[in-house]
Amino acid sequence: MVPNVWALVVTAKASRLDFAKFCSFHLDQGAERIFLYLEDSDARTADILSSIPQIELTVTDETYWKNSNRPSSIENRQSKNAQHAYRRVKSQFPYIQWLGHIDIDEFIYTEEGVKLGRRLAMQPETCQTIRILPAEYLAPDHEDYEGPDQFKILPRRTVDR
Repeated sequence: MVPNVWALVVTAKASRLDFAKFCSFHLDQGAERIFLYLEDSDARTADILSSIPQIELTVTDETYWKNSNRPSSIENRQSKNAQHAYRRVKSQFPYIQWLGHIDIDEFIYTEEGVKLGRRLAMQPETCQTIRILPAEYLAPDHEDYEGPDQFKILPRRTVDR
């Protein structure tokens, strides 16, 4: 097993541009796979995303939820989809050692030149979970905004042990 192979799972209803930003950023950072669960997507967006080999696309329509009740809250749907992705990792992608669960507007940043996989490989074999504080994308107030992308980054906290 390679300790630095990681993937993400995300459940989202977003614009094509937001999907493109999220997926391209995390694939560039070294994500092996992105398990993307689309809510209320249009066929063109689904076609585009499904053409990218590293994206495991699932459209969460009535057919997807036919064997179970569709949870009313997004948090419960995210949880169900994360469990589904975890089962797929175990059965189809056993070489993936880490599965992150984040929102479409969250981005995992590391220091310049340091890939996330390298950080994950530094963890002891007994480590099963890691808490990562993402940078959250701040959506512009209006469609005509042409300035730079902006992010909210939570301050680092140290924990006394």
